[in-house]
Amino acid sequence: MVRYAVVNASVHSVPLKEKDVIARNSPDLYYNKGVALKYEDDYQGALDSFERACALDPTWREAKDQEKALWQTLNDIKNLIELKGDGTILKESPHDHPL
Repeated sequence: MVRYAVVNASVHSVPLKEKDVIARNSPDLYYNKGVALKYEDDYQGALDSFERACALDPTWREAKDQEKALWQTLNDIKNLIELKGDGTILKESPHDHPL
C-alpha cells in the first residue's frame, strides 16, 4: 500500500514539475514519470516518458533499457494473448513425471 501511495504522489506531482522551465528539460523527470506510469499500468504514457528521457539524454542507457524492457513485456503479453493458451509448457512441474 505504501508503494502505491508513493507512486501515486509521484505521478500527480509531475504536471507541476513539467511547468518548471529547468525541470521540464531534465531527463530524470521523464524517467521517473515513466517508472511511475508503468506501475499504474499506463504503458503508453510510460513509453512516451522513457522516449522523452532518451531524447533529452541519448547517452542515458537506463532510460533506453526501461523503454526496451517495457516494449518486450508488452510484446510478450500480446503473443500470449494471440496464442490463447495454445503455447507449449515452458517449464515442467515435478508432478508431471510418475514416481
